[in-house]
Amino acid sequence: MNHDIEKELRDLLLLYEVCEPSPELVFKTKQLMREELGQLSTAPSLQVEWVILLVGLAFVMCMGVFYTFTVGTILSYTLPPNLTEYLRYSMPAFAAAGGLLVAGMLMVFYFKQFHISRLENVIGERY
Repeated sequence: MNHDIEKELRDLLLLYEVCEPSPELVFKTKQLMREELGQLSTAPSLQVEWVILLVGLAFVMCMGVFYTFTVGTILSYTLPPNLTEYLRYSMPAFAAAGGLLVAGMLMVFYFKQFHISRLENVIGERY
């Protein structure tokens, strides 16, 4: 029964024909697309949310480094001498990890701006 329904549906769909769009419709669609792409290229390339995100990340990382060194200093006085060796190597590692996060965020921001400017150039060349 399932095969019969599929065959009937296939036969029904084969009866329909779709005509090509008229040249006026194609021209109007291209014109609207150019207008929309033009609005995209006039948008400000410096996006405020990226700057706020970067400043927030830097602030959080500074607070994390401050916390790490504060707690690390307190722990260095309270821990036994054999555990302070781990603490001495982990504190710069946490600071380095924070720096890498900020550097990665800067790279993402830079390449996003580079991509937007490249997109604007491509759009400008085509139209």
